[in-house]
Amino acid sequence: MPERNACLVVLGSTWSEIFGETSPDLAQYKYKLRCRIVYDNQRTTHVLIFEVSTSSGVFSKLVPKLKHIPKDKIIREEPWDRGM
Repeated sequence: MPERNACLVVLGSTWSEIFGETSPDLAQYKYKLRCRIVYDNQRTTHVLIFEVSTSSGVFSKLVPKLKHIPKDKIIREEPWDRGM
């Protein structure tokens, strides 16, 4: 599967697992991750994360990080609208 840009939606608890942050408030929020999917298989998606947004919809830039996200932790995938 070729690399592609995407916006993945995950729960705050998943965000916590990915980045090792701990906060009881994270479990109630959804995060949108603007990323480049570099590898995708049946169980795991490997992504290079560039930006993150909470429910406010405002994206914050990150130092790009290569992470893997279990497929069952991804709520949905949306197109990454570069115009936003």
